[in-house]
Amino acid sequence: LATGLIHLGLDRGDRVGMWGPNTYEWIVCQFATALAGMIMVNINPCYQSEELKFALEKVGIKALIAPPSFKKSNYYASVSDIIPEIILKAEGRGDFASHNFPSFRHFIIIDDQKLYRGGWRYSEVIKMGSEEDRIKLADIERCVQPDDPVNIQYTSGTTGVPKGATLTHHNVVNNAYFVGRRAGYAEKVSYLVNIIAIN
Repeated sequence: LATGLIHLGLDRGDRVGMWGPNTYEWIVCQFATALAGMIMVNINPCYQSEELKFALEKVGIKALIAPPSFKKSNYYASVSDIIPEIILKAEGRGDFASHNFPSFRHFIIIDDQKLYRGGWRYSEVIKMGSEEDRIKLADIERCVQPDDPVNIQYTSGTTGVPKGATLTHHNVVNNAYFVGRRAGYAEKVSYLVNIIAIN
């Protein structure tokens, strides 16, 4: 996924929105964006069109990854509501310019059963990376620093609009380390402790 995002023109520091429930793809997105020096933006799976609009504007998301729907939420319809240019694109093509969101360029849909207008198929993006993209990824990996941002999570308060809280690579690794210690994981035993998904 990291090389696929690079192939689409995303670069270190770009923001990639992940909208949906906690899934395998969510975890892949977190690791891929971290490797590529990009910033994953968690978008609440319950958000509707207006809340998505706020999230896209607030942090300048360049690519959005989401399933077409989840429970009662139709994500594709919500994106189409706020980005009407999406329906002008061919099925399986997720690159476009949006008048309302100047930084937004790509909609990536997690669905292997159907093609959507204006949406890249997630599984196809994973296959897009070239050797040149792998070399660029390796160069970026060497440049990523502990204090670089890796994740933006929106707060949810009862007063005012949500605010984006930025986490660094160090914050996330340090948190995983202490969660592991608290859970009793030992140094000689291998476990994978992922970032806690806060949607």
